[in-house]
Amino acid sequence: MLVALYTPLSASSDQESMLDWRWYLAWRDALTALNCTIEDGSDFPTLYSGSHKYQQDRIRSLAFNHADRLANRWMARLRHKRPKLWITLQPYHQAPDWVGMHVCQELQIPYLVVNPTIIPEEVAGFWRDGYQQTVEGVQRASKVIVQSLDNQATLKMLIAATDHDQKLQPLKPFINPEDYLAARKDHYASRQDVAQKFRMDPNKIWLLAVAPFQAGLVMDSFRLLAESLTMVKDPPWQLMVLGSGSKLDLVREAFAGLPAQTVFSYNVSADAVHHGFFGAADVFVWPALNPGQNYALLEALAAGLPTVTGKSRFNQELIAPNQTGLIVKDNNPWAMAEGISRLIENPTLRQQFSKASIAKVQADHHQRHALPILQKLFQQLVPASARPINR
Repeated sequence: MLVALYTPLSASSDQESMLDWRWYLAWRDALTALNCTIEDGSDFPTLYSGSHKYQQDRIRSLAFNHADRLANRWMARLRHKRPKLWITLQPYHQAPDWVGMHVCQELQIPYLVVNPTIIPEEVAGFWRDGYQQTVEGVQRASKVIVQSLDNQATLKMLIAATDHDQKLQPLKPFINPEDYLAARKDHYASRQDVAQKFRMDPNKIWLLAVAPFQAGLVMDSFRLLAESLTMVKDPPWQLMVLGSGSKLDLVREAFAGLPAQTVFSYNVSADAVHHGFFGAADVFVWPALNPGQNYALLEALAAGLPTVTGKSRFNQELIAPNQTGLIVKDNNPWAMAEGISRLIENPTLRQQFSKASIAKVQADHHQRHALPILQKLFQQLVPASARPINR
């Protein structure tokens, strides 16, 4: 089955959002495991977090033109060579899907939306057009996959109560953990490899932070982490910062004042395999002031990496407090520092969290749990592909 897969958050050539691309790669791997043939639905990212209304309007206009060209190109194909299903990943008000719904109407194929984020405060906000498009996409989609309980509560308010069970499909975030497990099992080799390449000291505790190098709340999270680390005292540690984007210089600047500790920053490509970094590290750290879903947290769990993170909604759903990691007070550098110090100083606790993290991924978030759910869903949707999406 030919499936069109699209994320309005980023394109594979877009460094600014390459770490958001990890969600796309996870879905691509799952579809491949289901013997689907995947075609990029579009390479047109709609993400815009700036302050110019005219730029929002310009992106929307360009997206509509792009959707027309895409639909015409696919309509020119023989019917059996056209996509049978369109999947859009994680649309929200700053990255709405202006493309997919229009293409699905033209091709008369099902429109599947994965994990849309609806923030009701944006109904009259600066990105209200993107908000309305995301809401419309949810209401007109053939099916909506929900990977966050918090999102599910909001989405239910947009859909008639009688349609909840038919429209919404819960599905926990998933990952294929095998490469991460292998890197953790071969922890010493992973560590030696990273140490040699980047002059890390293998005798110190390695902290790992992974996030895109972006302005806004992501950069605020980096700065809060740097402030927290100034309070982490005697035990020797080093920090690896893994990410990509245009604000690398600002990230380096945020950590420049750390006394005597080494900060390592690495510009990641979209398809970079970086499970070795997770296997080599000792503790994953991220304040998570931004409300988005950082796939790196799931990668950390898959690698059995103990975590210290803030109280984002996604983190609270993914982390089992005091079992797989520590969830500390939000926007509080002292609390973050205390959590980091606790794990640095307690190797037994790190080992306990590591085993529990691996077990949790195996039980709840392994890709194999998602595959039968997706297989059944596709069987429901594709036979009805000749019908238009709800008008």
